[in-house]
Amino acid sequence: RIWLVLAVFALTLSFLLAGAGFAAARPPQLPAAGGTLWMTNEVNNAVTVYDGARGSLIVTIPVGTKPVGLAALPEFDKVYVANEVSGSVSVISTESLSVVATISLVTSTFPNPKPHDIWMSADGSRVYVSEFGHNMVAVIDTATDSLVTRFTVGSSTATTHGVWLPADGSVLYATNFGDNTLAALDPSSGALLWSFATDARPTHLVTTEDGEIGFLSIGGTGVV
Repeated sequence: RIWLVLAVFALTLSFLLAGAGFAAARPPQLPAAGGTLWMTNEVNNAVTVYDGARGSLIVTIPVGTKPVGLAALPEFDKVYVANEVSGSVSVISTESLSVVATISLVTSTFPNPKPHDIWMSADGSRVYVSEFGHNMVAVIDTATDSLVTRFTVGSSTATTHGVWLPADGSVLYATNFGDNTLAALDPSSGALLWSFATDARPTHLVTTEDGEIGFLSIGGTGVV
């Protein structure tokens, strides 16, 4: 009888613990529906992940110092995070919800890249990272998660703040502080297609899906 009572108690306790969230440890999972919200947190040097439908926190993932930009596409299994102070890009697996690689952008030629904004090509093969410490866009191959090249974007006085790639992937846009320009590049070769002067401190560009109309924000002015 004592053993029977103990067995019932153990079974009841296991149900209570499971209901209270003390079930066997398993990694957090992304929601099947409703989407996922990924947010960089510069203060805590982390990426926080939320259920897009419920608004509930799924997990907090430590990354590099001062994460700013983040690139995520729902059909791909990796998320890329630009760490401005660390000079690196963190690669997060959407399966394990943990950092699986860190790509350093620091070299002897470019010692202070300050990766800031980041964008992924529509086919997921490349990631483009603006370098706010230089007039450069770093290009990452997502198959190897390695830095493969850099595109020169503006003049020697420029620092590249934002990047944008329309859905058709035909043109890579970059905004530059310093020389205050918006530049358009060939996303494959990095060849400059055109560039024109803007108001001071152009920050981010977005375009319509067909790329025909663009909206450029000007830092510190509240102007688009």
